[in-house]
Amino acid sequence: MNWTPITEKMPESGKNILIAYLNSNGKTRVTIGFHAAKHTMECSGEDYAEDEDYSEEKDEYFIKEGWHDMSWESEYRYPISNVTHWMEKPNHPKTQKYDEKIQI
Repeated sequence: MNWTPITEKMPESGKNILIAYLNSNGKTRVTIGFHAAKHTMECSGEDYAEDEDYSEEKDEYFIKEGWHDMSWESEYRYPISNVTHWMEKPNHPKTQKYDEKIQI
């Protein structure tokens, strides 16, 4: 897997991915989050008022278009700016089955 610049391709809206961004000190940081394309991810319209967008046409609330960090607490999302790259999350490591004996 390789990092994809956001200038080349955007990820699927709402899919959890690894996100590289520049923090306020100009240092690259990596987090888990997602990108929301405009009016593609419905939400309640109550919990995150400043992070929501209402569509009169669809009569629904949506997560605002942009990048969102999900790494701190899974039930909350935090807007991220200065995103430079993204990458699919790797698969979890394979582990031995419980019933296999470990040889030392």
